[in-house]
Amino acid sequence: MPALRHPAYMVSDLQVSSVMKKGLVVDDEPLILYALARTLQNDGMEVTTVNNGSAALEEIRHCFYHLCFLDLCLPDISGIDVMMKIKELSPESKILIMSASCIDESVKKLIEENACLFIPKPFELTHVRAIVHQLMENRVPLNPTPTRTSLSDT
Repeated sequence: MPALRHPAYMVSDLQVSSVMKKGLVVDDEPLILYALARTLQNDGMEVTTVNNGSAALEEIRHCFYHLCFLDLCLPDISGIDVMMKIKELSPESKILIMSASCIDESVKKLIEENACLFIPKPFELTHVRAIVHQLMENRVPLNPTPTRTSLSDT
């Protein structure tokens, strides 16, 4: 079902290029899937949602995604394992890791080396939207919540 769009948002920065940007949202929480998909669609991004790691990897094998929002805690495969496989299959995809869990130093290091950003849950959709625009413009993302988004502060 297409997202409803306010006329002021019909043309966004994500639609300026000749190719519509694609996003993949991987989370087992339906509310996160819906909220992120709706936010990204309202900005003109084509979004696919899946609720487990196996489905995410299947999507990555068949389609290029500019952005991948990936939860660390998935029901079938570790989010870290999915992240590493995405980097192997689609090295140009930008991965944003999401989690409500505390993460240890070894996981932090893997995320820092393989993902664009760590986004702690719960998060503000306005912050996510700003991050997406910065990433799509190939700018270094700003830290939307300095005390919680930086890996060194978790």
